[in-house]
Amino acid sequence: MPKTEAELFAFLVDLGIEVSTLRHPPLFTVDLKQIHQIIGAAGRVSFGKPEMLMELLGVVPGAVTVFGLINDTQLRVKVVLDQELMRHAVINAHPLTNEATTSIAAADLVKFVEATGHDAV
Repeated sequence: MPKTEAELFAFLVDLGIEVSTLRHPPLFTVDLKQIHQIIGAAGRVSFGKPEMLMELLGVVPGAVTVFGLINDTQLRVKVVLDQELMRHAVINAHPLTNEATTSIAAADLVKFVEATGHDAV
């Protein structure tokens, strides 16, 4: 069974990581038409299949998040943290649900990623 939002927050507390979370209506929209050019991908970018998202990250479409790494115990997901994004003091991500957004310090995000056994590239 995938970890729950409560288990994620407990894991963060155990790591000494402080976060703040804002509840909001679920978000479902994102525009991928130009993202491949922005990130330098050779072709169009698409979402993963729902079954694969659940298997690897324990999330459903619309809730994909770096926090899903807590569910990737076999370390099958490669983590790429955008250099420009990581220049910000605070990063926002869904806490395993698209009905909330959690703010975490950039350094603490790296700490979280490493605590899950992943290497941040």
